Amino acid sequence: MWVKITGISIECPIRAITGYYCPGCGVTTLFLCLSVFDFCGAFHANPFLFVLLPVIFWLIVQDEIYRTNNRQHNKTYNKIAITTIIILVAYGIIRNI
Repeated sequence: MWVKITGISIECPIRAITGYYCPGCGVTTLFLCLSVFDFCGAFHANPFLFVLLPVIFWLIVQDEIYRTNNRQHNKTYNKIAITTIIILVAYGIIRNI
C-alpha cells in the first residue's frame, strides 16, 4: 500500500550491490499487479513466487496453527518448506544466468 499511495519504493539491496536479481526481486511489482488483478504483470514480475504463492500462504497458515497449538511441524510440512527453499535458491541462481 505504501508504494501505491506514495510512489516511493526501495531498490533491492542485493541488486543494488551486486547487480544480480535476488529470488525476491519483483515482489513489490508482483503485489502491485495483483492488487489490480493484473495476473500477467504479476507473473512477469516474479514467475516463481507467483506460482508458489498458494504454497507459501499454506506454509504460513500451517506455521501459525502449529505455533498456536504448541505442536511440532509434521514431516510433510518440513519437506514442502525445505523443497520450496531449495527451489527458491535455485531460481535465484538460474534467473541471473
